[in-house]
Amino acid sequence: MINPNTLREKIHELKVMCDKYRDIERDMELARESIRESPFDTRSRVRNVIVVDGSSSVLWKPEMYPVALIITRVSVIERGYDPINIKIQIVGNDMPEDLFHVIDEAGSYYDESTGEIFETRESTGVSATPISDKANQLMEEHEMVALENIAMTREGVLIVKDGPLSIPDAHRMPRIKRLVATAEDHGNVIVGITKDSNKKWITGKIKDEIVLGRVSRPGLTGYCLPESKPGQPSFEGNNENKIGTCYARLHPTAMKWYRIDFQYTAIMDLPEILRTIACYSQVNTMPGAFFPELAAHEIAVKVRQLKPVIDEQVIRYLKDEGFDGMDILQGMTDVSGKPSGGTHHDYLDNFTRVPTGAGKRR
Repeated sequence: MINPNTLREKIHELKVMCDKYRDIERDMELARESIRESPFDTRSRVRNVIVVDGSSSVLWKPEMYPVALIITRVSVIERGYDPINIKIQIVGNDMPEDLFHVIDEAGSYYDESTGEIFETRESTGVSATPISDKANQLMEEHEMVALENIAMTREGVLIVKDGPLSIPDAHRMPRIKRLVATAEDHGNVIVGITKDSNKKWITGKIKDEIVLGRVSRPGLTGYCLPESKPGQPSFEGNNENKIGTCYARLHPTAMKWYRIDFQYTAIMDLPEILRTIACYSQVNTMPGAFFPELAAHEIAVKVRQLKPVIDEQVIRYLKDEGFDGMDILQGMTDVSGKPSGGTHHDYLDNFTRVPTGAGKRR
């Protein structure tokens, strides 16, 4: 039975603990003052947008060895905007590029297309397993290659990278800076749009998206440039990487704010960049959502949904290479690299798919 007195004591303890954070409410008031209302004109022509997004999946990992077979996919789509009918038009819908890799959890992988061996970084712990972390690193590499190719070969478009442009990893920023410079040289503008941001610039305690969602009034379209704090880069002026961050609500009934990274030296100023993005976010089914990014994500993530189909081929080819049926069974994983035989029922399901005849275990 629940003891009501104990519960009441804990509720009081909860109230006392919440009172310790009253300063957050003051910070939220400051956040409200920093929002810049900016109704976006959707009746004028804007640039085409090209969006790059990627996904990855772990296909098989032998139980005994720190290696794995993975697949990465990068999708690239181009959309145009009809300002008369306020309609998004399909300009290009490139076939996604699927690449298989054999990677070593200890740090290297072989790129069959170039014959090169690349060293991957230490696992960041962001993904579900070290192997899936490595798979994401490879996917990000292929995204960068696609972005660099677009920046060099196209003219006058808005290039959208899924995720941030301002990346804390020091080894990645020089490449981002070169990408931004290449885009500028060809009259392009590049931005990074993050669907879900964990940044806490505004209060230092609560995610910026949550703060802005609480303080913005209904019917507001606009943006917020987080104020710089001691030890943090300025978002208003130039910083070393010439990349700033803002948050934007792109429709009067938008459900959420997007984090948008932009280049200070772009040939378009920030209000024009945001207006362009807003034009591609005027869809009644989900107002304020940047639909080209959602379309690119839908194409990319299917590589994870197709894993059961790919598994059939993987199993057959592993058998052809002489792998024992039990080894094949025990190496089957979910998309993140975790063993897929989590329960005995799962194990039996997999058992029916794998030829488990006796043989020498490798």
